Amino acid sequence: MLKVILIVFINFCLASTNLLFSQTFTDSNLPIVLITTDNDATIPNEPKIGGDLKIIYRGAGQRNYLTDESNPTYLNYNGRIGIEVRGNTSATNPQKPYGFETRLADNSTSNNVSILGMPSENDWILLATFQDKSLIRDYLAYDLARAIGMYSSRGKYVEVLLNGEYIGLYILEEKLKRDKNRVDITELLISEETAPEITGGYLLQEDDGGVITNPHPNNTANNLMTIEEPEIGTTSMINYLQSFFNNLDAVTVQPDLANLQTGYPSLIDTYSFYNYFMINEYFNNTDAYSRSTFYHKDRNGKLIFGPVWDFNLAAGNSKQTGATVPDHWELKTGYFRGPTFLNRIFDEPNFRCHFAKRWQALRLPNMALNTARVNEKIDSIANTLAEAQIRHFDKWPILGFCGALDPPGCATRLTYQSEVDHFKQFLAAKGAWIDANILAGYSDCIYPTTPNLVINEIMYDPLFVQTSLVPSFREEENIPKSLNKIAAATAEAEDFEFIEIKNNELTAVDLTGIYFRGGGIIYQFPANTSLAAGAIIVLASNATEFQNRYGFAPFGQFTRDLSNTGETVILADGMGNEIDFVKYSNQSPWPNAYAKSIELKTSTLDNTLPENWFQQTVNGGSPGVENVYVAPDPCLLPKNIMINEINYNSLTTSNSGDWIEIYNGEAVPVNISNWQLKDFDHTFLIPANTILPANGYLVICDVPLNFTNINPSVTNYVNISMNFGLGNGGEIVQLLDENSCLIDELTYDDVAPWPLTPDGQGYTLSLKQPNLDNSLGANWAGSTDLLGTPGAQNFPSTALPVRIISLEGKELENKNEIAWKVADEINIEKYEVEYSFNAKSFKKIGEILAATIENYTFLHEKNEAKIAYYRLKIIEKDGENTYSKVIAIAQSKNESISIYPNPATNYLNLTIPSKYLGKVLSLKIVDISGKLIDSQSIKVYDSAKIIQLNQVKTGKYFLQINGEIGIKFIPFLVVK
Repeated sequence: MLKVILIVFINFCLASTNLLFSQTFTDSNLPIVLITTDNDATIPNEPKIGGDLKIIYRGAGQRNYLTDESNPTYLNYNGRIGIEVRGNTSATNPQKPYGFETRLADNSTSNNVSILGMPSENDWILLATFQDKSLIRDYLAYDLARAIGMYSSRGKYVEVLLNGEYIGLYILEEKLKRDKNRVDITELLISEETAPEITGGYLLQEDDGGVITNPHPNNTANNLMTIEEPEIGTTSMINYLQSFFNNLDAVTVQPDLANLQTGYPSLIDTYSFYNYFMINEYFNNTDAYSRSTFYHKDRNGKLIFGPVWDFNLAAGNSKQTGATVPDHWELKTGYFRGPTFLNRIFDEPNFRCHFAKRWQALRLPNMALNTARVNEKIDSIANTLAEAQIRHFDKWPILGFCGALDPPGCATRLTYQSEVDHFKQFLAAKGAWIDANILAGYSDCIYPTTPNLVINEIMYDPLFVQTSLVPSFREEENIPKSLNKIAAATAEAEDFEFIEIKNNELTAVDLTGIYFRGGGIIYQFPANTSLAAGAIIVLASNATEFQNRYGFAPFGQFTRDLSNTGETVILADGMGNEIDFVKYSNQSPWPNAYAKSIELKTSTLDNTLPENWFQQTVNGGSPGVENVYVAPDPCLLPKNIMINEINYNSLTTSNSGDWIEIYNGEAVPVNISNWQLKDFDHTFLIPANTILPANGYLVICDVPLNFTNINPSVTNYVNISMNFGLGNGGEIVQLLDENSCLIDELTYDDVAPWPLTPDGQGYTLSLKQPNLDNSLGANWAGSTDLLGTPGAQNFPSTALPVRIISLEGKELENKNEIAWKVADEINIEKYEVEYSFNAKSFKKIGEILAATIENYTFLHEKNEAKIAYYRLKIIEKDGENTYSKVIAIAQSKNESISIYPNPATNYLNLTIPSKYLGKVLSLKIVDISGKLIDSQSIKVYDSAKIIQLNQVKTGKYFLQINGEIGIKFIPFLVVK
């Protein structure tokens, strides 16, 4: 990568940068990054030096101001960093690229943080945009890579000040590294030197300083590969990888190199190769195959090409051989030609056929690589940079100047827009050339028909408890004994995950070459295996534990875990063609899967839709057998809708006809089309397209003309029948939904305790407050307004005796928290907290005395209800009471901290649910007599923590965890 700019004139100008930069930088539409190195030191190439970093960011669409550098509200990050100059020849440019690590206050411990909305980590890059005058190439390439399904480094444009000096526009982005949210591969330890462990956990970069030799088609020095992850590559790792690449090169020489069993499809993830070639060839990237070239390989997995990287000299932005014109394959042109196995794979007809299919699909209108859509993206990015680019080129005045590697025409492009246009024109030309040449010389391109295999059941969050250590847990949680039968002492919940596949074909399916691609589980079906018509097979995380639990062996064992929060699972044929995929989630509308698996209602349904899945009714799921779906009773789903006002006997002089008002206590609109209103002997249908607004009212009347004559301003009404009528002496009234489920019911009367004034005196029967039990006459009153308040609040003049600013519910580990903020609290005695499982029948669960403060909280033990409803009963000192609105808290499973292995020898792994991230924990090891053995305090920045047991002898112990989450004791054994 010869990124050298030998421009005498520019270097002369840039030596006086501060004189050229005439603007006073005060604010930006982009985030502002402030770096202050310790003692204002110059940042070296290495090692990292200490400094402080502040990122000013008010949020999307907001302007950011330098004056906010001391305002914590607008500081996206404010803390310590270690920083160094990064890159090779790009580091010789006047605008330096930097790599930095976010650190704790001790100046050495890594600090995983989320920056500008990107996933939490500690390694980051400030990518300089100096070499690319469009300022867009890297950003767009990574964006398009993600759009077609690859991981690529996420980034945000920022403007940077270093030690008070403006240094231009940068892209703050993720460093490529092993991480759940970056290059998602298994961690490979230096102690793991045999299969299957040594087969994966690698992030590799082709680099002339590497240790693994790659065969190349010409004599270049760029035929070596470095091991980026793990950081320390052992001899065993190097030998394994060298053997793997030698084998890959060898199979591409054989005549049948596309054989699914013995050829390249058995070794590489072909889909990732299509995508990698696509992005780099589209961008004409000169560094794509022998310098800024990454591969990664997970345990038991195929070789994956990528992530893509380094596009500042791409798309016609270099004089390097082949870079200036679009009429060629970059893989086959110039000094940086790729390895011989890449060239052979690229030229193989079967591969080229599938590559063409993928390219042509993404060039369709509104698809990621369509020229019009790409141009829209470029214009959108350029518009975002409209003001920052002026400051950037004021600082670095290089528009119209040409360096040693700048492409033809650089001297004529004097404006930023001309550079953007040049970029767009080159991409359009390269896209058109690929369109015309991708299948040139290739004929009989036939795409195979994928078999009808269906992902039918997924157990991603299984229940497992070591009952030998916690013998009472089974009884308390009603866990069937079979779920913990003969489990190994080292077993953990993930060992009981499984995925089920059904063959919906009428004939058997050859499974050779079929595999799971993408970032989920890893499994490739063995050669010469098949699945009979209509048959079901199960793949398990741990074959031994699966057989112990379910009594039969799974078809195979996959590598990696199924995420408890959701992920995409893709089943593909040997050439990467999608057979089936499911993108499940642990969030609604997906069914809850804890302990019970999710199953497709029937295997012929579209399994991409959450409504076609259901939660298995028994713990452990039903692997290996047909799914049996029983539709739940819709009447068990409560709706907070009630009869709120009734006009059953109008004044003869102001007869509006009989009518009923209903109130929606839900926070969302409800479609009540075809609902039924029933009295003693009639059923009336509510018209189609009737919507009851959130927290809104609707009147149901018999004769619209009579109703509107008396209530001309009321528009929220519907008519159900000319024969609708209510008994003047009282009768039963029911509201039923479209499934004939009873939503509300009451039997009103015209005698005490029911109010009397509604009986022909011109007043309506009005519920004192919504959410009261409307079956009780004492909760009703005659309206204070003559003729009532149809379509509106019954007693608008009766305000709550206290102003409730907010009332919110939050689920904690074992409790629900109800919090409310008040104002104007006068003459209040207490707040009673009431709970309901159906939003209708409430009971008191506690109270808090009024204390003339703003904020109140109340904790309630969680139970088995899927949704918990709460409201406040506000008690005044004179005995009067009113009610707040109703809030709901959706209950999730009770995640807890766990440890493994158990028994342990030299260390414990502490697994911490994500909801505890950022919490401070005190960890103590005590023996069975209560004697303290060891202790430490940590702030949780990751979901895992290793506790060393080097000084702990054989015996029984407890891990005592104290902190913001409460106190927890976990028993464990140490055996040495």
